[in-house]
Amino acid sequence: MIDVNLGIIVLILFLVLVIIGTDVYLALIIPSTGYFLVADFPLTFQAQRLSYMLDDLVLLTIPLFIYVGALMNESGITDIMFDFANNVVGHISGGLAQINIVVSVIFSGISGSALADIGGVGKVLINRMIREDYSPEYSAALTGSSAVIGPIFPPSIPLILFGIIAEVSVLALLIAGVLPAVMTALLLMIATYILAKVKDFPTHDERPTVKEVTRSFFYALPAIATPIVLIGGLLAGFFGPTEAAAVTVAYILFINAVFYGGRSGRYIWESTLDATRTTGTVLIILAGAGLFTYVMSVEGVDRLFAEYIFAISDNP
Repeated sequence: MIDVNLGIIVLILFLVLVIIGTDVYLALIIPSTGYFLVADFPLTFQAQRLSYMLDDLVLLTIPLFIYVGALMNESGITDIMFDFANNVVGHISGGLAQINIVVSVIFSGISGSALADIGGVGKVLINRMIREDYSPEYSAALTGSSAVIGPIFPPSIPLILFGIIAEVSVLALLIAGVLPAVMTALLLMIATYILAKVKDFPTHDERPTVKEVTRSFFYALPAIATPIVLIGGLLAGFFGPTEAAAVTVAYILFINAVFYGGRSGRYIWESTLDATRTTGTVLIILAGAGLFTYVMSVEGVDRLFAEYIFAISDNP
């Protein structure tokens, strides 16, 4: 059997490559490929592992929800959601950072996925923050942190899948996810508020009137109501988790044509190109991660760390 230290070497090489700024997918794939060569695995096996990670019907939800985000960005629906969030929290310390969190919560109710959240509206939010003099590092970190609400807040794809597989109430799981998701968002907003005071983040000082908030809410309502359509359809059995993503695409196209005047096909083409590029970026990282975790599992790195931790104390 191959020495378990090979797994540690792969892990260290991954960390080094990330620190020096190598693209994440390369940082995952290069050390893993080196491992397969040293361990005398045929490279065809590596190719099979890469494709195996993506050979899952449920993963179709990722490109579809990324497509939803691209449609919202190109059609201007993201801007409508952004304006609503701006009216609600833009005047709080850390203005745009607070807006980022609220928009992520809204989109979480549409996508139910962290990857789709980041791939969909995440890019737009990060670019807006950078333009207002937030650091790229903080902008990316906040967007990544707020995106984790996606798998918690209804219609959470992981919770739906768990409910189906474990044969427990999907409705109960979705309801149970509401409070943790809201608390996560509130804690992020509190942390952002404190950072804004310490680091003097820019803030939108002008407070909107109740009329402006109400008007922006009703204008954004068709988009905000998306989770109701999804959860209702899922619970009624009209479609499953994977089909829900396709239904969301159709729903966004519908509300854009009916409520927001988006009848030109140009934005659909631009959205398709953008979603294709983003999907490729996300899925190649996912495939690389599958390869990397396989090496960690085969070499027992997880077990090695567990033994090290348990060696510190025998008290649970």
